[in-house]
Amino acid sequence: MVPVKLLILGAQNTGKTALCVRFITKRFIGEYDHKKEVTYRCSRVVDQEAVDLEILDIACKESSVASLESSIRWADGFLLLYSITQRLSFLEVPRLKKLIDQTKQSLVVPTVLVANKADLEIGREVTTEEGQRLAKDLRLVLDQQRPLPDRRSYMLTVRHALTKKLTRSKTMQW
Repeated sequence: MVPVKLLILGAQNTGKTALCVRFITKRFIGEYDHKKEVTYRCSRVVDQEAVDLEILDIACKESSVASLESSIRWADGFLLLYSITQRLSFLEVPRLKKLIDQTKQSLVVPTVLVANKADLEIGREVTTEEGQRLAKDLRLVLDQQRPLPDRRSYMLTVRHALTKKLTRSKTMQW
């Protein structure tokens, strides 16, 4: 099994926890404890390969920048979530992407942009075109960086970097 660590980021009340629970259990649950950090674990087959997923759902409002950066360093990939009914959550995405890029530095990491609550069309504050434009802008930033390496070599690079940091963290104060 290939271990993959995924961090889900977005403003408060965008549906991060609901999306995680729905993905894991295939059910929608309406009430959550929004103040807790939760790690979900599951196994899935992705591109004909068994993957052991760890999905970290953090309470962004409660997180300090140092804690958020630590979570970003932990992750292999990211899910950036905004709600179409919450313009401020949409405006938060570029800041989160910039923080990911600064924290990961030269590593190009898989990042997916998700527009959530699309079933709530009446309360829409973000247009489909705005979401598509943001996705394109984030993709252009990625294209200007070095090309994404093949997945296996990328995972080996990530594992090596994580192992190196974990080894150093045992002997050094950060």
